[in-house]
Amino acid sequence: MSTVTIRAIAPPDFDDWRRLWGGYLEFYRTSLPDEMFRLTWQRLLDPAEPMWGALAVVDGAPTGLVHYIEHRSCWTPGNYMYLQDLFVD
Repeated sequence: MSTVTIRAIAPPDFDDWRRLWGGYLEFYRTSLPDEMFRLTWQRLLDPAEPMWGALAVVDGAPTGLVHYIEHRSCWTPGNYMYLQDLFVD
């Protein structure tokens, strides 16, 4: 039986994250320049940014990703969490 773990991305995850996000973009038949990959990665790791990423790791291998963004709402006093990208290899 496989073990699945969901965890926040970390600096050593760049290559796996890039591969998975590239797969996500390919699924939607689009692409982004390398500088957008680098900028997004920096934002995901910056504690001052309201966006984060997590990886699904199966038996030690990253196989999925999610990006999520916190934002204000006109409907509640608290913030909302917006799921931006979700991809499983």
